[in-house]
Amino acid sequence: MLIQEKNRLEKATNDSIISKISTSISFIQASLDEIESEIDHFIDAGPTLKAKKGTLTSVKGVAKQTANILIAELPELGKINKNKSSTLSKCCSYQ
Repeated sequence: MLIQEKNRLEKATNDSIISKISTSISFIQASLDEIESEIDHFIDAGPTLKAKKGTLTSVKGVAKQTANILIAELPELGKINKNKSSTLSKCCSYQ
């Protein structure tokens, strides 16, 4: 939605429309920031999830947002071997 609104803003020529789209963009961005903050608090509140996040972010190139997505989408991380993890994430097949 955010990208769609930004694309609309690029094409808009009417000042009233530009103002409304800008307001919409601000609302969407604030909502996303709030959701990301809630996810951070949830993960940091649990010692197990916090430890997983610490391990993931210790890898070069893995930042907070990537770690949060991996924790949410692949709860099996840390419980299965690397071959099965790569299969779950659809990086490669394992037999």
